[in-house]
Amino acid sequence: MSSPDGIPDPSTLGHFSTSPDYKGYEVLGLNVALIVCTTLVVGTRLYVRAFMVKVPGLDDLFAFLSWGCVVALSASEIKSVEYGSGAHVWLVPPELIAKFFESLVNNTLIYFIGTGLMRLSIIAFLPRLSTEVLYTRIGYGVGLLIIAQTLGCFFYRLTECKPIKDIWLVPTTPGLNCVTPQEENTMMVAHQAIGIIIDIALLALPICIIWKKMLHSNKKIQVVLIFSIGIFVVVTGIVRIIMLKTLLFLEDPTYNMSTIGPWTDLEGHIGLWCASFPALHPILRLVSYKLGLRSNPLSSKKTLSKTPNTRDTRQQATYRKSKGGYIQSGYGIDADDGSERGIVAVSAKGMEMDNLDIGTDKIYKHTGFHMQVDKVIPA
Repeated sequence: MSSPDGIPDPSTLGHFSTSPDYKGYEVLGLNVALIVCTTLVVGTRLYVRAFMVKVPGLDDLFAFLSWGCVVALSASEIKSVEYGSGAHVWLVPPELIAKFFESLVNNTLIYFIGTGLMRLSIIAFLPRLSTEVLYTRIGYGVGLLIIAQTLGCFFYRLTECKPIKDIWLVPTTPGLNCVTPQEENTMMVAHQAIGIIIDIALLALPICIIWKKMLHSNKKIQVVLIFSIGIFVVVTGIVRIIMLKTLLFLEDPTYNMSTIGPWTDLEGHIGLWCASFPALHPILRLVSYKLGLRSNPLSSKKTLSKTPNTRDTRQQATYRKSKGGYIQSGYGIDADDGSERGIVAVSAKGMEMDNLDIGTDKIYKHTGFHMQVDKVIPA
């Protein structure tokens, strides 16, 4: 981490932020934008679940905790800019380098917990789509893998040095009893590789459920596309693992952090966005209704028949308005929120979607009609 040959004495170069290659401002701007966007997305999600559809769940709790972690991670990244992140290490004063490595350890630990909670929020969301035994078992299996990955890597990083407090020291400090940088990098690569596998599973599971349960229609394609946004998380993980394998981080840690750090931040934030997007459909539909882009706040284009019959009477009795004026179904869930039981909802009869009933292995749509024949009086 010393200055390369030909580089003048750092004391003669002024503040590191004035160097030509400085990237600290990019790190700062990105993380400020991520904090704002993620707070808006998660805040809207919690509002929808708590006050509109009124069905908050364990997935929302995990999402809220993950939000706290990824925001703390970005805030720490912003703070690390003061410690030289984005500048070449030979331009950063030694006392700031010590603070940089202390912040780096904290960032890594927060990253493990934040991404783990983000993935758990998706797993906890899946029962809203299907309660079939197969999907439930797969969900439990993936959930256990997430917990094992998160806790295993967290405690490995925490106990890399003896005593533990030495992990917050500069790695080149003489007399440290820690694992080698190569071993630490291997752990990080393993964490990322397992994370990519998990992200692919989290992407495939909801798509498989929707593809199997929903009728073939334009709406089915739209819903699948919503969940397919998760592919960006997989791409982010792939880019990050390539960097972990190819970037010699400790040769210039403060500068290299401005390269790999943003991808670390993006993985947690984008993952949380993808986990929250399906829950935002009710408010998007309500906004489009308020703007006059649709004639009915419910997704179904069919208006209820004015002629009384058993099914229409039940539907009319089912729909009601919440205190906020948002139309809900009798289950306390929006009739079609594009994500959860509005797409594939559990009722006493099984799975249903709006006015769709399910048989043993198929979903059937019932169309009601009324026919009336009037007698003609002879002249």
